[in-house]
Amino acid sequence: MKNISYIRYSIVKPAIRLILSLTLAAFLLCGCGIIKPVEEPGTTDEMWGNEVDDAEIYAFMYDGRVYTADTIDEINPYDATAIMKDGGFYKLTADVKYLNGGVAGYVNYPDIKSVSNCEEISPLDLHLPSITEKRYGLCLIGDYADGDIYLNEYGKIGVWKDGSWIYRYDKSYEGEDGTLICKKSDVSEDTIKEGISNGVLSCEEYFVVPAKGTGEPSDESM
Repeated sequence: MKNISYIRYSIVKPAIRLILSLTLAAFLLCGCGIIKPVEEPGTTDEMWGNEVDDAEIYAFMYDGRVYTADTIDEINPYDATAIMKDGGFYKLTADVKYLNGGVAGYVNYPDIKSVSNCEEISPLDLHLPSITEKRYGLCLIGDYADGDIYLNEYGKIGVWKDGSWIYRYDKSYEGEDGTLICKKSDVSEDTIKEGISNGVLSCEEYFVVPAKGTGEPSDESM
């Protein structure tokens, strides 16, 4: 009897282990025990928006495209584009959805749904910063050089005066004295240095942005 009981026990015990192992494997394959992979940072699109009716948006047209005056983001004002002109500045009254976040990294981007009014304005009334304080975005030139408004953002570099962009430039580089030199691609640095030495800071070939906090280039550039 002892031998028979021992044989039964030695057979049943491995069988129980086998059944438990198969049950556990089936449980895991069903997904109950599968660990969800961790998502890599930046792979989710967590974008949200805030809808506003009759919002006021200040915009301008450059090279046939419309941009916001504060952040220089390209926007689509739909039918209003037909009455806008290159070099024009406008106050739009529109129903918009301000977007934030997402893969694009929106920050209060005005996604326009419809425009109810488009009024042309003067950019001189926008309370823009002086070019002596800021060198990117839209800036007031004032008495510093020829032109009223300076633009430099995302490859768009130009000088505005009396309703139109009178100068446009392709490239920019840092001057040795802290200035920023904007120029057409085919204009040499020697030509620019000669012009600056003659007191020319703004022309069709180049534009000299002053060092921050100053109204004119330092003596080193003369």
